[in-house]
Amino acid sequence: MQKADAPLADLLRIFGQRIVEDRCLQIASSLTFTTLLAIVPVVTIALTVAGAFPVFGTLMTHVQEFVLHSLVPKSVNAIAAYAEQFS
Repeated sequence: MQKADAPLADLLRIFGQRIVEDRCLQIASSLTFTTLLAIVPVVTIALTVAGAFPVFGTLMTHVQEFVLHSLVPKSVNAIAAYAEQFS
């Protein structure tokens, strides 16, 4: 039975070594940060365009309600004021 376990243990050891050698955790965190930096301007532009047309009024109301219900209650008032100023 140990002979069947040895290849799995070797595979896990090699997998762990490659993660460390290739700095996978650092690369993953860098990609996450870059993605967040890219998403913020896209969302800002989309909300600006959606807010410019009266057709998207109900959509903007739903988005505001979703954001307000998803955040911590203490920060809701401040964020709502900033969102109203922005739009």
